[in-house]
Amino acid sequence: MALKQAIKAGLILKKVHRVLKFNQSPWLAKYIELNTNMRKNAENDFEKDFFKLMNNAVFGKTMENVRNRINMKLVSDEKKCAKLINKITFKNITIYNNNLAAVHLNNDELKFDKPIYIGFSIIDVSKTLMYDFHYGSMKQHYGSCIELMYMDTDSFIYSIKTHDFYADRKQNSFLEAEEVERIEADLAEMVDDIGY
Repeated sequence: MALKQAIKAGLILKKVHRVLKFNQSPWLAKYIELNTNMRKNAENDFEKDFFKLMNNAVFGKTMENVRNRINMKLVSDEKKCAKLINKITFKNITIYNNNLAAVHLNNDELKFDKPIYIGFSIIDVSKTLMYDFHYGSMKQHYGSCIELMYMDTDSFIYSIKTHDFYADRKQNSFLEAEEVERIEADLAEMVDDIGY
């Protein structure tokens, strides 16, 4: 997906080193749609945050780096502490008081059981949609009058030079009416916060 987009934008592909073949299906779509709809219909901030987390946690677990896991044992027994310190995997010890210590050990075994390819695919689709919007809508509409200041997986911060932002944004066919209303509300809130 990203390669097609890059070629369309002018990338010249000189050599293919490796090709991956796989079967694709929307096996997670119903779960994501359920949480998205539950979030839309949420009646309070807790519910909104909860259903957002339910989707984000799936992504997070697919991208978890098991190399970053730590192995720490809390011990209150002197003999158990000495036994752990004598292990070849001993790394460090943190003594909290006479009855409690944390023994840090290096991992002697790692199990690579996280489906990173899923998280990679999610990021790939997200970036493609984001770049399509940025280059196909915003850059096309504003040209050299727009500068991308910051980009996250689902948001942009732009510096836009325009004579009349309010009139200009109404002409942006790529902004949905409800999105324009949300932008207006956000702008009004920012103006109130700043005190203008």
